[in-house]
Amino acid sequence: MTHVAKIKVTHVPYRGAAPSVTDLIAGQIDGVVDNPPTIMPHIRAGTIIALAVAGNQRLALLPNVPAAAEAGLPGWEASSWFGVVAPAGTPPEIIKRLHAEIAKAVRLSSMQRFTSESGARMVGNSPDEFAKLIVDERKKWGEIVKAANISAE
Repeated sequence: MTHVAKIKVTHVPYRGAAPSVTDLIAGQIDGVVDNPPTIMPHIRAGTIIALAVAGNQRLALLPNVPAAAEAGLPGWEASSWFGVVAPAGTPPEIIKRLHAEIAKAVRLSSMQRFTSESGARMVGNSPDEFAKLIVDERKKWGEIVKAANISAE
């Protein structure tokens, strides 16, 4: 966010989401970027207000909350993603079969409903598309780390 918004923020490291949300509610910090399952109870209770979705589109779970671009941060996306990987050298026929079975599971209405209700989206892209996503994400976050002078402690 700092990179795109051209603002200075102070990162406050927490040992998990719950303490950061507690401090947000108590007014000890000004904001949190977190995943919907952690913050939805507090949004529903009115103890915190969702300002924007950190993805490139609105979430069905939060239809009245704008995506980052709509909220004035075009090009900013900081969504979590998960993928299924296999060891290097796995035979192509095994990769193809795994992908087919996973893609079938992703298309199940029960799986779509479960992920939507938790604030996630199922993609089920191809192994090549997923590999490209990994390369693109490493490049994007590498540039952000460099621009923000972030280093490991």
